[in-house]
Amino acid sequence: MVHLQSTSLSRAHIFHRRGYVGPGYAVLAIHNLMDFWILSLALRSLGLTTVSVGSAAMLERLELPDVRCVIARPAESWPNLVRVCAARGLTLLSVSLEGEPAPGGGAPEASHEPGGHILLTSGTTGTYKMVLMSPAIDSVFPAP
Repeated sequence: MVHLQSTSLSRAHIFHRRGYVGPGYAVLAIHNLMDFWILSLALRSLGLTTVSVGSAAMLERLELPDVRCVIARPAESWPNLVRVCAARGLTLLSVSLEGEPAPGGGAPEASHEPGGHILLTSGTTGTYKMVLMSPAIDSVFPAP
């Protein structure tokens, strides 16, 4: 597990410096909704498509190609997360945002399209399906 502490750098920069840019997927194993959105938007600005899982078991069943990393908060202890990541050969990043100033600065300059977000939903069937929310859908929901 790699621990990342973002300080004065924007959240996108901590991932950009490690090479997490362009097409691919980033899995967020984060329960805190605000931290999820901060990290999700940072990753999406780098061209990655994000997906959120609610447990290590959901990650174990997730079938996506090119998962670049799994991101968790150090304060959140998920049973079996380390084991599942190791078994699947996934890089687990522990990201701390405590004491962070409000997001500032833009994402690093890049020539890639912004990524989307995959919504895992069971709807009425009880079987999880993946629905891709493209960057275009963000314009439908204006900022408050």
